[in-house]
Amino acid sequence: MARDIDPVVISGVGIVSPFGTGRDRFWSAISRGESGVRAITTFDASRFACRVAAAVPD
Repeated sequence: MARDIDPVVISGVGIVSPFGTGRDRFWSAISRGESGVRAITTFDASRFACRVAAAVPD
C-alpha cells in the first residue's frame, strides 16, 4: 500500500543547552571542560532523590 508522505526540509540546526543558546556558547563551555549540571535552585528539590539538573536557562 502506498503512503502519501509530505516532504520535510531541515533548514538549520541549533543548540539549546545549559550553557545558553548557540553553537559558540556550547562549544566554548565544553572546550573548557565545564559541566552544565548544577544544583536545582528554581524550586525546593529536597523531596527528590536527585537534586541536580542540566537546566536550560530562560
